[in-house]
Amino acid sequence: MRVFGRHHPGAVFLAAAALVATGGCRVAGLLSLGETSLDPLTADVTPRQAAVAASTIPLEIAFVRYDATDEVLGTELWTFLDEQAFEPEVRRQLATNGLRCGVITGDLPTHISDRLTAAQLENEADAALPGGTRRTLRLLPGKRADIVAATPVPELVLLEETADGASGRTFHDAGGFVVVRAWPAADGRVTIEALPEVRHGPLRRSWVGEEGSFRLEAMQARHRFDHLKVVATLPPQGRLVIACGGEPAATVGDVLLRDGGADGSTSRRLLVIRPRAGGVDPAFCGDEANEED
Repeated sequence: MRVFGRHHPGAVFLAAAALVATGGCRVAGLLSLGETSLDPLTADVTPRQAAVAASTIPLEIAFVRYDATDEVLGTELWTFLDEQAFEPEVRRQLATNGLRCGVITGDLPTHISDRLTAAQLENEADAALPGGTRRTLRLLPGKRADIVAATPVPELVLLEETADGASGRTFHDAGGFVVVRAWPAADGRVTIEALPEVRHGPLRRSWVGEEGSFRLEAMQARHRFDHLKVVATLPPQGRLVIACGGEPAATVGDVLLRDGGADGSTSRRLLVIRPRAGGVDPAFCGDEANEED
């Protein structure tokens, strides 16, 4: 049985990019749905493919690991984050479920910015803590991308706090995800939605409807935490930061972003989502943007 914050060895790798850390079995990665990674600047593409790529929203997804005693990322960083960007009820629900969110819209001190943007350490075997992992996704507006935050375990014990009170549940063959979507705005900003989710149980085949058609897809049952959804509108190079909070327990934040060691020690990870360029709402594009339609 897995109870977060106790006996789970921690290390991170970005599954979709096949970056494997050497120190443990915890995974942080990406399983992308409804997105394109086509880059018209570096690939041989047709005009229509280039038009599709140009209409996507590039998001940088990064995990940054830090120790529970790290004053820079655990404390000092949050003095520069705007947690008031979210409604008080949203912040309360996040806190009671072991999560903390904020947005960055301005510059950070160099020593903090370097920690957030540093590339993954080339040799993590000798490092006290694994470095960060990052990847850029290109999302079509409103399409889902699934960030793998925790690999499946045979049994996952989770405590959830809702408006109706606290409840506990055990999920089998369960893993943690953060589902993200993005939309462009007319002024160049990007709206990002992030929603925690647990997937559990055996794979089942079912028909999924999308854009007037159906496809057969194998998927696990999903437990969505709709009351923990956060929505932030960011300028280019702004950042949405999601972290776990509070003491180690079996909360949603622990499931997603806290790793426990066999010796009882814990480390944490920040999930940082950043638009790499401004978005343009298709409604405000000229006719040339639709020539291929």
